[in-house]
Amino acid sequence: ASALTTAEQALTQADSDLAAAQAAHDSAQTNKNTASAAVTAKESECATAQADYDAILAQLTDATGDSSQTTTLVSQLSSSQGAVTQCQSELATLQGEEATHTSTHTAAATSLSSAQTAQSEASTAKTDAETAKATADAALTSAQTEEATAKSALEAQQAVVAAKLQVMNEKKAVWDKLEAILATASSKKSNAELSAIKAAMEAYNKANTEPLQGVPQSWMS
Repeated sequence: ASALTTAEQALTQADSDLAAAQAAHDSAQTNKNTASAAVTAKESECATAQADYDAILAQLTDATGDSSQTTTLVSQLSSSQGAVTQCQSELATLQGEEATHTSTHTAAATSLSSAQTAQSEASTAKTDAETAKATADAALTSAQTEEATAKSALEAQQAVVAAKLQVMNEKKAVWDKLEAILATASSKKSNAELSAIKAAMEAYNKANTEPLQGVPQSWMS
């Protein structure tokens, strides 16, 4: 797989992990808040129970020698003491639950922070991979353009060489024909005519872009 594909897969996984960590954190936060609210409510309830106990105790302390009233207050005090004890026990249980949820929330918050960091790093890695791919694509395109330009230049050069070769071959063909004419005409032509042919051949050899001069056209056929 390419670096970009690997980075994209890593980011997808990091996004998934982050979503899971966020959900766990939110759930732990809700549980912690619920537990804290329960503790607060129970503390208020226990404070009320304690106030009731204190009030009964005060009445008992101020009570006269009426044994009936004293008996009633002692019974109420005992019942109130039981309510306070029961409330304190329930409060301790709720406080333990709150501590557990607080610990769970703290761990979830740590996990969430780690997941956020991992997701950010994965996102950065994906961006870097995209940049690297864009750079590589641009370099490839540039190289391909240079290759095409070089190929075009080579083809043009080859065409020039081919054209020059063709001209040289044509020159050689004409020169060979002139030599053949000269060879067959040597026994028939005067020295002046032969000199004219040789002069024409020499001129052609030096400046072969110009038409031959001094050679009858019929000799070329």
